[in-house]
Amino acid sequence: MSTNSAEVTKQGYIDKMGVEFGKVFHSLRNELIWLSIKWMEFQILYTKESRVALLNKAAPVFSHMLQNILLENIILSMAKITDQEKSGKYKSITTLLLPGYIDNVDLKHRIDLTVKKLSSLSKSFKDLRDKKIAHKDFSWQLNDTGTNFFWPSLESIREFLTLCYEMMNEIELYYMQATTMYNIDHMTGSLHLLYAVENGLRFDNLRLEMAKQGDRSLNDFESVI
Repeated sequence: MSTNSAEVTKQGYIDKMGVEFGKVFHSLRNELIWLSIKWMEFQILYTKESRVALLNKAAPVFSHMLQNILLENIILSMAKITDQEKSGKYKSITTLLLPGYIDNVDLKHRIDLTVKKLSSLSKSFKDLRDKKIAHKDFSWQLNDTGTNFFWPSLESIREFLTLCYEMMNEIELYYMQATTMYNIDHMTGSLHLLYAVENGLRFDNLRLEMAKQGDRSLNDFESVI
């Protein structure tokens, strides 16, 4: 999306929702879109056994590192958009702000209930963020509390994101008479990466088999890396 089209979209929310609400909604929408893209890439790479095996065959340490980095970033984003709106003297843009801007009583009530459910669902994400990802909690690291922190299940992430999509689209439909396609199935970079890795491994196997037969013509292949 170009800077110009992004500004036009942002101005559309401001015109319909008011300055502050429009900016807050636009910011949360962008955060959720970016979160959805990261989640889609993660699912493509790490939720199918054959693809995980392919990555582990090509670069096991890097694959494991990338998996953890992506998942940690997804957890950070989910925690961020459901944080408390105030921390000391600082104010954050989070979903907890949304009900306060809505002028329709029924819609305000429904969104308030959804926000509370999201906050409940995100508690485990925030615990991971606070104790393990963003900080190294002293008691947990020394195993003084007996508390273990586990990565969230794929289903729990899907449930959280689905609820976010439904909530944001309910607000957008009321004010803008439109909705946003957050969970778009498209040809992403990670899928092209998998094809490239698979073809690279096939090339290596072919070169090895040809060399065993005395044909070393592929050994002259020069990498551009």
